[in-house]
Amino acid sequence: MKPTEHKTHLLAGLLVGGLFGCSGSAVDDGDSSGLDDTSGDPGVPFSSELAIPPLLDGTEQSLSLAPSTHEFMEGVATVTYGYNGSYLGPTLVWDLGDAQQMHVTNGLSEMTTTHWHGAHVAPDDDGG
Repeated sequence: MKPTEHKTHLLAGLLVGGLFGCSGSAVDDGDSSGLDDTSGDPGVPFSSELAIPPLLDGTEQSLSLAPSTHEFMEGVATVTYGYNGSYLGPTLVWDLGDAQQMHVTNGLSEMTTTHWHGAHVAPDDDGG
């Protein structure tokens, strides 16, 4: 395996719902200037961990876009679209200079596009 600096990491995915948590807390003290809270109020802890998408590597990958649901908050199901999962797509790890073959299946009832973050592809093949 080549050193990390010779890798291109790409995130192909779709986040619908817009809410996922990470460890820590959120504080709304009415001050929009930043995160500096000196009131002593610990804030409201996030209820879910930060989601880390799986890795796919090699020169040939398959992605399947399909409707799903995900519980971003306990007990509340949110309708989502996702690649190979409920709402995040995998992180694609490619060796610099290798040609890639992607098998992309659209399981949605409507036409869609994919934006390939960081990949050098023809504009007609890079949705967004």
